[in-house]
Amino acid sequence: MSSFRLWHLLYLTTLFGTGIAVTPYSILFTVMWLMFCWAILKNLRMMGRLAGTFLFATLMMCFFGPTLEQPRGPARFFQCRNNQRQLMIAMWAYHDSHGQFPNAVPNDNPPVSWRIRLLPYLDHQRLYDQYNFSEPWDGPSNSKLATEMPYPFQCPSCQSQNKTVYKLLTGPGTLFDGVVEPTATSINDGTSNTIAIVEDNENPVEWMKPEDISIEAAIELFTNRKRNRPSHQFHQTFSSTMLGDNVALFDGSTHVLNCFSDPRQLNLLFGINNGLAAENALAGHSTSSIRSKKVAAGAVYLTLMLAVIFLFPIPAVPNQRPKLKVNRNRF
Repeated sequence: MSSFRLWHLLYLTTLFGTGIAVTPYSILFTVMWLMFCWAILKNLRMMGRLAGTFLFATLMMCFFGPTLEQPRGPARFFQCRNNQRQLMIAMWAYHDSHGQFPNAVPNDNPPVSWRIRLLPYLDHQRLYDQYNFSEPWDGPSNSKLATEMPYPFQCPSCQSQNKTVYKLLTGPGTLFDGVVEPTATSINDGTSNTIAIVEDNENPVEWMKPEDISIEAAIELFTNRKRNRPSHQFHQTFSSTMLGDNVALFDGSTHVLNCFSDPRQLNLLFGINNGLAAENALAGHSTSSIRSKKVAAGAVYLTLMLAVIFLFPIPAVPNQRPKLKVNRNRF
């Protein structure tokens, strides 16, 4: 029996590390695979068959278990993106009718959220007519409408009832700063280079409440995340992705933003007058970049798994078939 050496430890550490990078379920699968190889190496037939059975069961659980737990994960993600597209279409329809976007910093008294202003353009004219503009959003009459949140405001990943995660960017440097006229011509960087709606899953807000997110809070959201999990997460294998938050640009296109390391990039994306091409800042933070990393980790993990066969050649099984003895003195 060969002794355990340092390179064995390095090999196991690398094997488990790359496996976890692909999916946390790989820990169990890796253990079963090593037990199976050890049983074959030692010619333990019964243990090898048992380990092979558990290996197959573990393989099925690793690849199909997360899908069974969250069967609609991809659908939820794309539904969330579609919601933001619908909101931006409604924003532009409002702009065409009123000559400006619904203001996220309303001057009304009491203030009215831009979400309420969009209701007629989201096919919810009846709900818009029921809203009492002479009282606050949480007044006696308006409180009865809290449970009637329109579907485009409902993020499938948000667990809070009657709350939305879709917020417009507000504050100095944005289109909705209370000073700049919220029109398309005020977006000096261009509608395809400026983010309008972000997805704030950490702090959902009552959908009728006139509250959004400041540019500082949005930068904090995407640069220093301390959440338990990303907002959209499903089947974390090398064949799929672990996604971040959806954002919508003023031109109606949607993108996926993951954790940024440089706040200045986000500050440029959120601003309306800083001359940034959005494609440059979004590079390296899209879905494809995460997918490529998982593909690379999966390739290394698979190579290390198969390396066991070449590092420890399987010994030939001795032929234990008994020989027949012929009694020559019988005849």
